[in-house]
Amino acid sequence: MKVSELKAEMDAAFRAVHERFETVNERFETVNERFKTVDHRFSAIDQRFSELEARITAEGERTRRHFDIVAERLETTFSAMLVVPADQTRQLAQNRSEHTTFTGILDDHELRLKALERFRRR
Repeated sequence: MKVSELKAEMDAAFRAVHERFETVNERFETVNERFKTVDHRFSAIDQRFSELEARITAEGERTRRHFDIVAERLETTFSAMLVVPADQTRQLAQNRSEHTTFTGILDDHELRLKALERFRRR
């Protein structure tokens, strides 16, 4: 094989490789365009997630404020229910004392009735 034949063969092989690289470059251009579209779509999705996150955060804050208000109302209601005025406390103590006295009187009365019944049977 002569050098000129070898050069012609190598030139043809390089042209074929060059043509293949051109095809590959065209395909990369297409892929790059598709990636630009995908990047744009991801940016839109990121924006939507940011908006959604902001809405969730805002709703959480509103819910927390509402819950705090409800909890304060319940605390106030329960506190009002648990507070017993001093005059009611005195009345309760007096009722207990009178109940003890009354129970003692009834016990004595029961004893007297039994004694009378025993006396009558004789």
